[in-house]
Amino acid sequence: MDHFLEKLKEKMSLYLGEWTGAPFLHPITWGDFLLTASLLVLLLAAERTLRVFMNRRLRKEEGKDVPRPWLQVFLRSTGKPLSLLIWAYGIYGALLPVLGSFRLEDGTNPLHDAVRLMAHAGGAIALFWFGMRLLRLVDHFFLRWASSRSGVLKSLAGSLSQSSSAPLKLLMFLLLFRVVLSFFHLPESFHDLLTKVFGVFLIASISWLLMEGARAMELFLLSFYRVDVADNRQARRIHTQLRFLRHFMVVVVFILGLASMLMLFDQVRQLGASLLASAGVLGIVVGLAAQRSIANLLVGLQIALTQPITLDDVVIIEGEWGRIEEITATYVVVRIWDLRRLIVPLTYFTETPFQNWTRSSAQILGTVFLYVDYTVNVDSIRQKLQELVRESTHWDGEVCGLVVTDSRERTMELRCLVSAADSSSAWNLRCEIREKLIAHIQEHYPGSLPRVRAEVELPRGKGREGNDPLLSRNMQSPLPEKES
Repeated sequence: MDHFLEKLKEKMSLYLGEWTGAPFLHPITWGDFLLTASLLVLLLAAERTLRVFMNRRLRKEEGKDVPRPWLQVFLRSTGKPLSLLIWAYGIYGALLPVLGSFRLEDGTNPLHDAVRLMAHAGGAIALFWFGMRLLRLVDHFFLRWASSRSGVLKSLAGSLSQSSSAPLKLLMFLLLFRVVLSFFHLPESFHDLLTKVFGVFLIASISWLLMEGARAMELFLLSFYRVDVADNRQARRIHTQLRFLRHFMVVVVFILGLASMLMLFDQVRQLGASLLASAGVLGIVVGLAAQRSIANLLVGLQIALTQPITLDDVVIIEGEWGRIEEITATYVVVRIWDLRRLIVPLTYFTETPFQNWTRSSAQILGTVFLYVDYTVNVDSIRQKLQELVRESTHWDGEVCGLVVTDSRERTMELRCLVSAADSSSAWNLRCEIREKLIAHIQEHYPGSLPRVRAEVELPRGKGREGNDPLLSRNMQSPLPEKES
């Protein structure tokens, strides 16, 4: 650069005269002053021309029917930082002819070094300014784009923007810091220290970004499950699972990030490796201790493929009637009819027989048994059954019948067979038929209710009101006379 400036000064002296070599302000000559002033004028013209061109292009882009957001982001974020970058290094370049006059006898030039340091500082500020403006404008256009889409994208964009803004700014700052660090000629030891510090903060920012990303996804998913409603069982279950998963991910990211930071330093690198190794050993120990759980996971895969049970199936397990409420990776929750919960391991469904009332269809047959006297009119009861099921809202219109299924020494057994769309309707239909048929028999055939018959033979020569001691003791039961 110094050789080029000397050649340029010789050309000026040749065309303008020897006066360009005369001193202007010692030790600055008129040639140095004119050259610096010319470069500053060119710098001002170039910077203004570039800004005018960028502003016109931005206005033209905003006036289009279908503007390009990426170009608007680039133009808006580049304008002022680019001007600062041009002025910082442009002024430094324009002052080179003047700065060359302050070189000392030992070849050093402290003023030149100071101005160059100031130029690098201005360039660093311009880069940081550009990065922050770019990040802010990208976030602005991203939210504006999401707001014009569906509610799901809008909610997701809001969660991501709110949670990841700070870690993204830190990450951008660190990346720009690493670029700017190469501008300055620092001592090797100090440069190595800054490099390691940069690595620590870079790992921390990435870990922070992952944690905040997990938090944003949690907030986004939880927005679909409100807990401020009456029936919030499903919402509470989802909230519990998502929070556990986020906390688990935070712990894993924290351990991996801490181990990675420790491995950057030679003195504690072994500690970081040990931390990672300990995590691996711990995983093996947990795997050996959780063999039963692993077996349940495999059984869960088998159940998912073969589907002996599905959600909301009606089952009979351990003598309890209930519905399949939840199927997890290791157990099944059965909601019993009285709102209790039966927790059953997955292996139960592959090792123990159970009843599934809705395996292929929810339709089911229900039975009602009546025990009546032999004198009852069966046809009348059968007609009453048909009348009752036609009036019931629980009957599906498929099956209705009544037959005598047993005859015993005192009663005969009537079986009413009806059908319903599901087990709950079948239960309600059975209870309704049982109650109304008993009321019908009580009203129309009271003498046909179950009774015990007995025949008593009196001794010869004794009337019904005789003084037989046996009858007096068992049937007449006289009261004892009062003593006078």
